[in-house]
Amino acid sequence: MCTINEFNKIMVKRSGIDFSQNTQLWNTPLLGNELNIPVRELILIYFDIESVFKFKVPEDEIIEGCFKTYDSILKMIKKYVTLEY
Repeated sequence: MCTINEFNKIMVKRSGIDFSQNTQLWNTPLLGNELNIPVRELILIYFDIESVFKFKVPEDEIIEGCFKTYDSILKMIKKYVTLEY
């Protein structure tokens, strides 16, 4: 079973931000002026999630904005994977 910690590790690796310690940033746009995470890192986050959590991220999830914030990505993962806390 996958853990939320695995998602946090991906985010720390790719963004340099520990969202578990910065919960106020959970709904901040990843590509916005405040966090300014490079697009290439967001793409790598996408591939890391598919690899670690063993599911294909549906295209419609991306179109609907599920890759905009830490929280939206986490909610999307929870739709497809059972996470332990």
